[in-house]
Formats: sequence, C-alpha cells, structure tokens
Amino acid sequence: MIWDVETGQLVQRFGNVVERTYDLEFSQDGSVIVAASGTPGVLGEVRSFDPVNGVMLKEMVRMEDCALGQA
Repeated sequence: MIWDVETGQLVQRFGNVVERTYDLEFSQDGSVIVAASGTPGVLGEVRSFDPVNGVMLKEMVRMEDCALGQA
C-alpha cells in the first residue's frame, strides 16, 4: 500500500503480493516500485510494479524464506 504522508489517505493498494511486505523502493525516476515480501520460512519474492495502476511488471526473484530488502 502507498499512503499520502501529509493526509494519511491510502493512495494505492498492490495486490498479487505474499503475506507481508518488508521493503518498498521507487526507481530513481519514479516509474517503478519494487517490493520485497514474503512469509517467514515459507516463501519470499521481489516484484516490480507500476506505481500508477498497481500492475505487476516482473517477478525478479522467488525464494524459500521472506525477502527483507532489495537494492
């Protein structure tokens, strides 16, 4: 989810992600957002999304434990 920090309003909700998101990063130009997420001891993934419409662009990695961050 992306929140407006000034108003506290929900701006965008991203679906198609596993249980918890641990890290979100925008690309330098703001055209892509990357989420590191997972379920501890079960599944982890890093996926990129279009920040305007929330559509998943690419699954970059999938692993057997949660992804806590990405660079």
